[in-house]
Amino acid sequence: MKKLICRYPLLSALLFTALGLGGIQLCAGTDYPVQGAARMVYSVLLLVVMAYLGGKEIALPTVRGFGKTLRGSWSILVIATLFTGLTVLSLFDKGSVPPDWGNILLVNAFMFMMVGLFEEVLFRGLILHAFLHKLGGSKNGVLASVVLSSLLFGVVHIIFSLFEDEWTPSMLAMAALKTITAAQFGMLMASLYILYRNLWALALVHGLNDLAPILLAAFNNMALSTDYTQGGSADSYLFSAVMIAIFIPINAVYLKKVLKEPLPQYGFYREA
Repeated sequence: MKKLICRYPLLSALLFTALGLGGIQLCAGTDYPVQGAARMVYSVLLLVVMAYLGGKEIALPTVRGFGKTLRGSWSILVIATLFTGLTVLSLFDKGSVPPDWGNILLVNAFMFMMVGLFEEVLFRGLILHAFLHKLGGSKNGVLASVVLSSLLFGVVHIIFSLFEDEWTPSMLAMAALKTITAAQFGMLMASLYILYRNLWALALVHGLNDLAPILLAAFNNMALSTDYTQGGSADSYLFSAVMIAIFIPINAVYLKKVLKEPLPQYGFYREA
């Protein structure tokens, strides 16, 4: 099995992606603990696969690179903190906070960590390494691995919307903006992973980035939406444009650092 996976790493990674997304879609609309548990189980299975292929050190939590990853993610952490704080204040002002808000916060703390862990293990673990397996022998190849894995990460965020019966110009615009913003986010996460090799720190950052919309949906008793093509308001367009503008210079800085890393960067598939 190891030889087969390592012989076709990208195909294997895409298969794992399809299985994971299929599982998430089956759980869509269920309670948050169920959704979080599903992501946790699949994340653990993916970590086991990574440990099987590249050794347990690659999958276990570690303090090495944790602080540097958080410092490299300062822009995301600042924006996520402000956005979450404003969301919570808005909910209190509108009287939308239920009496059991403390329990909801605990459930959502679990949920956002599982969202972050699932997506980081999948995209910065298996998929990024799959591209590095083929392209990690040169600086341009490492750069291409970061970009391609991040573009795939961006496209996945709108994949369930591709089956809409009718597309409006507003939906097309939101789909394009969501793909670009998610890809920009993915590029920073991929760069930080190559530099500091800490998936668990990335999972924390990713989860915090998703905390505000998760809380907003939970406090309003709504299912967490995976349809990012809706809500084409002026505020949505502006927020996406601001995020893209913020990510461009930050990604430029960290991509330059990535290009200074020693070669080759083949990842655990070739090392297995």
